[in-house]
Amino acid sequence: MYLWIRFVYTVPVHRGNRYSEKLMNHTENEEDSKGYDKVYVATDYVGLYEKFGYRVSSLADNISAVAKNGKK
Repeated sequence: MYLWIRFVYTVPVHRGNRYSEKLMNHTENEEDSKGYDKVYVATDYVGLYEKFGYRVSSLADNISAVAKNGKK
């Protein structure tokens, strides 16, 4: 089973509050507790997710999917 996050957007006035980090921490906790094999993120900002350990999985139509294996 896979967990997907698709196209997260933060309104400019709320940027800088580390919401991406909070979302990824929550996602990884869900991944662990529910037994997902992998997390995918569809994004235009690969570098943002690479710092959380995600790696480019596929590219299509200028949209990247980054993935990270579960901790099983």
